[in-house]
Amino acid sequence: MLSSAARSQTVDFSDAFSRTQTVTNGRTNEFRDMKTDTAGNTYVLANLIAAQTFNSQTHNAGRLLIKYNTAGQIQWVIADNGKSGVTLLLDSQGNPIVAGNQSVTTSQGWVESRLSITKYAATDGIIIWENIATSGAGDAIQDAALSPDGKIYIVFSKASFNPYINWGAVNNFGFISGATRNVILKADQNGTPEWAQYVKSGETWNIEGSISGICAGDDNEVYLVGEGVRLFSDAGTGGTFVSRVNNDGTFSWFKRVSTSTDHSATDVTYHEGHIYMCGDVANQAYTSLDFGDGVNATALDFQKGYIAKLAPNGTAKWLVNNTTGTKAGVGNGLRFFKLSTLPNGNIAALANLKSKDILFGGKTFNSDYLYNGWLPATGDNTMVFELDTNGLLISSFYTTDGLSKAQVLSCAPDNTMWIGGTYSSYNSAGKLFKIGNHTHAHTGGTNDYNFFIAKVKPEALALPVELVKFEAKTEHNWIKLNWGTASESNNKEFMISRSTNGSDFTKIGKVKGNGTSAQNHHYVFYDKEPLLGTNYYKLQQVDFDGETKYLGTKALTFSLDGVNFKAYPNPTTDKFNLFFDSGTYNKLMLYTATGDVLQKNDIEPSTSQLSLSLKNRTNGIYIILLQGPSGTKTFKVIKE
Repeated sequence: MLSSAARSQTVDFSDAFSRTQTVTNGRTNEFRDMKTDTAGNTYVLANLIAAQTFNSQTHNAGRLLIKYNTAGQIQWVIADNGKSGVTLLLDSQGNPIVAGNQSVTTSQGWVESRLSITKYAATDGIIIWENIATSGAGDAIQDAALSPDGKIYIVFSKASFNPYINWGAVNNFGFISGATRNVILKADQNGTPEWAQYVKSGETWNIEGSISGICAGDDNEVYLVGEGVRLFSDAGTGGTFVSRVNNDGTFSWFKRVSTSTDHSATDVTYHEGHIYMCGDVANQAYTSLDFGDGVNATALDFQKGYIAKLAPNGTAKWLVNNTTGTKAGVGNGLRFFKLSTLPNGNIAALANLKSKDILFGGKTFNSDYLYNGWLPATGDNTMVFELDTNGLLISSFYTTDGLSKAQVLSCAPDNTMWIGGTYSSYNSAGKLFKIGNHTHAHTGGTNDYNFFIAKVKPEALALPVELVKFEAKTEHNWIKLNWGTASESNNKEFMISRSTNGSDFTKIGKVKGNGTSAQNHHYVFYDKEPLLGTNYYKLQQVDFDGETKYLGTKALTFSLDGVNFKAYPNPTTDKFNLFFDSGTYNKLMLYTATGDVLQKNDIEPSTSQLSLSLKNRTNGIYIILLQGPSGTKTFKVIKE
């Protein structure tokens, strides 16, 4: 249900929490990933560069895996010294899997950093299994994904100074000298590699740069996004790309959306048959980020954060970005860098803002804290956006003091969002950090960072109408759409569109609205010519200024199961539809009520559906005669 009722952004202990932890001299200490299971427990992956106190215990440099319950209480903390974590996954039982690197001492006494995958028990954090590469010093994991069949895909950078990696079924994996290359590797449910491939732009050239995101699709395929990309064949250029890799390691397609190193792609997620990716368009190059299909964004004097939606074949659907901003130095502006999906079907996006007067989704965002006229270099504003699958901004959460840097995002079963990152005092020890309705004092020095974790409830944007229901059901031979509103503001009308695939909609009707009203109103629309199969109905509101707002989509399957003949609508004002078993009839004739022949048609043996137009006929009664091998059928049609 979409509502215009006030819903303030909160971080409240009754249903949420916020914790801070001092990190002294820890500029590189960071949260790396966060995942929430179906019960609402949240796992957080962090790296410590030096010994720190966390949850009343001191932990040495290394990896921390922390489990919180839904109330924000710590259940357990696992400290793995000598290991670093990059990506956190949850298997079908909710057990966390961490992909990263760990130190290994060789037989010669050398200490090498090797790729590793570790699975922990959700109940107590005990290691279930761990798989470590037997060679490959200097290789570094960039991201990982878990496919529906339980396979693990990781992308990592292959160090040029160490030519081979041996790990599972991947033996003496080759290299290209002169530069670091990116590799995608597939492992089984126990973390044992099955194959590895260099990331390519097709089947010829390997790709330099970095792979910033990977996600898995419904068919166990994976999608990659990267930034700063330079093709091996055209040294000196760069850019941003998105690509699909099949589960056997073959590359399905590669789409380069920018040739500038000033643009980025920072994350990618898969949701309901589509790909969503995010990043930013830099404020220096004045070059375009072009997805094709008329979907693009051009850099201006400020940094634009963007989110784009693509079909599984790479076809761009839409792109949204901030349209205004105030330049505040190189790299300042709005930048999206984490995506997730909410149980309600919407998209959650985590961003950092280092600018003023940012307009995104019809709402302006600003910072309350400026230092010498600009946001401080050590902090941003943490922002979380909720968008529907059409790119409409539904709700937002943000800090305004310019002290925090958000790093991780996860979505809970109750449609709230967990976020984490760091905050600083910036030249003022003890300065307060505000997040929602919580305030925390910075407990370190002026150059130190604190961790923060919070479960946030975004603030819903007021919509022109408060929709209390939207339903679709079959009634006779039609599909009936009905919806209700509790209030309306400047509402001219509702627009109804239909689609067979959920993406490409055609307008089929409209219903007059009630202007401005605080009363309940009920609306009905009949689709008198539904299509066989799944029909998607999109409801939009149009105000008197011409602005259109998306309200929702409903899907309903229309079938004639068990019926060997059906004719509708009757009466009709235009088209008349006939459904029958193919091969039953081979000739159709249309008569007036007095027996005059108006139309004759031959029917192909494979035909099972016909549509006749009576639009230009006078109102009255008409006779339709069907002839075929099994006999004839005659019936009346009324034109109104």
